[in-house]
Amino acid sequence: MNKGILVVCIAFLILPRLEAAQLQYEVDVKILSYPTGLVSVTSQQMQSARVASRYVFTAPAPAEIEINNGDQRPPLKFHLGEGGLDKAMLPKDVILQSAPRVTTVAGASARIMVVQHPQYFEKQSDGSFQLHEMPDPQWVGVAAQYLIKPQNSEGDEIVVDGSLENNWIQSRETITNVFLEVGKPDIVHNRVETSVHLKSGQWCLLLTTPGAFGAPNRSMMLVFKVQRVDPRGLPF
Repeated sequence: MNKGILVVCIAFLILPRLEAAQLQYEVDVKILSYPTGLVSVTSQQMQSARVASRYVFTAPAPAEIEINNGDQRPPLKFHLGEGGLDKAMLPKDVILQSAPRVTTVAGASARIMVVQHPQYFEKQSDGSFQLHEMPDPQWVGVAAQYLIKPQNSEGDEIVVDGSLENNWIQSRETITNVFLEVGKPDIVHNRVETSVHLKSGQWCLLLTTPGAFGAPNRSMMLVFKVQRVDPRGLPF
């Protein structure tokens, strides 16, 4: 089995203004999956909006986010700020899939991927089997992408165009007289996008609605903070 790998790509775009290209930002990202219906945000300090296949919440950092995880259990509290997210606090059904930090510049697209390329067997004419690996872009896993657009000369007011993408195996081709699921996979691709106006250092929480990533019993959560940093990577 292939292991998941973390790939961080920064693709530079043509920037309309040289001074915008000099603004540097750190993106602190948390990607989680959880059973649909387990999580609902109840904190009053976050502003929220529901758009199509997602809920978007924003709050200044640091922030305490209280999450209702069932009638018979006490609420779960996320502390976002110094120290980030404590994995030990997560219920066993909530999986932290990735928690990278990347540095990018204004006007550049930063892409974070935790993916693998599925393998499968193909039956040959002589009855033997040949092992193949799915090529790009046929991967499974999750990816997040960010494009940061400053709204003032100081760079502390920003618009972030973000997306969360999830690809998964829905089924596999049947191989005659083979009862294991090792045939060529049918990969489903799904993507949700958001555009939010944030202050530097402000957290954004994106919750997908039920079924947004295929299986009705799983949903995704993307938590990120974008903060302007100096050339040494220190907060402005």
